[in-house]
Amino acid sequence: MKCMCEKENLIQAVNIVGRLATARSTLPILQNIYLELTDTGLVLRSTDLEQTLEAKIDAEVKEKGRVTVPARLVTEYLQNNTDHSLTLFTDDLTLHIHSTNHQASFKGLAAEEYPSLPQAKVGQKVELQSEELVAAINRTIFAAALDDTRPVLGGLLWRFGGDSLELVGTDGYRLAYTKAKIATKLTGDYIIPRRSLQELVRILGPDKVEVSFAGTQVKFRQGEVELTSRILEGKFPDYAAILPKKSELKVTVASSALAQSLKLASLFSRDSAYSTKLTLEGDKLRLHASSVSLGDNVNEVTLNTPVDKPFAISLNAQYLIEALSHISGEVSLEFVDSKSPIVLRPSAGADYLYLVMPLRLE
Repeated sequence: MKCMCEKENLIQAVNIVGRLATARSTLPILQNIYLELTDTGLVLRSTDLEQTLEAKIDAEVKEKGRVTVPARLVTEYLQNNTDHSLTLFTDDLTLHIHSTNHQASFKGLAAEEYPSLPQAKVGQKVELQSEELVAAINRTIFAAALDDTRPVLGGLLWRFGGDSLELVGTDGYRLAYTKAKIATKLTGDYIIPRRSLQELVRILGPDKVEVSFAGTQVKFRQGEVELTSRILEGKFPDYAAILPKKSELKVTVASSALAQSLKLASLFSRDSAYSTKLTLEGDKLRLHASSVSLGDNVNEVTLNTPVDKPFAISLNAQYLIEALSHISGEVSLEFVDSKSPIVLRPSAGADYLYLVMPLRLE
């Protein structure tokens, strides 16, 4: 293979695909980036076998070909190369990169050994606004499970219902839900892995993104960049059944003030699953956290309207803090009793809610 290209275009593509080529992989070739020269340009690809990233850049193609080279070494070399134009060519399994002031050779592995990209037939397809999609993912992804005990909880549920898209994340202790309008009529449920969506958020720009589903694969495409991921198999929990049908007590409070008080309380509850007692009395919400080894903390925030009778519940402060980082202005807190989940919603009425299971009240 042989071509000429601009360094800035190449480093941008390498930065996009390089993160999947991790040095922690047990397969040496997965630590490499796959490069292929075609009639239309230079294609770069990486995979961890569960997801695949592909980017394409313009290049002056002299001779087609393909090779795989170490991702980390190529990335660091390009980041420190001060020239603007590059010439790339291969000699068997060695990739040479020459420019005005620099020359380098990279020992590679055979491209034939690199895992092939799944070629699924295109099924349902929808075009989404990137900024709205990124916001929806960020509002829900933190609630997805971090372990693999229940694989389906390690992803977000995408539920298409006509002209709407619902995203739901839960780890069994809390649940985040958001809803957005879409232009395309679509139906179906898909569970997309958390890690794939984290990569998607990282690479998306401001333009629209095309999302297509086929079999066990989902593909996100924006411009010349594609992310392909497997879809998790299994049944997602019936989140509608988890949500309380009514609340016995509802209060509103400034989300920033509540978040700050929770952060103070969490300093003293790190060794007790961030257990924090919330007591509502009059126009005050009192937060109390204590630790045998660290000490204790009590602080208060003012409710917008007083409560008729005192109420207490114990919750994981960190869970609330994470949700409040996605709610600005006033937040509504809805309670049933001290043993039932608490529901948070933006008072402004956005299609977003967050549910947290209580801890045992001391």
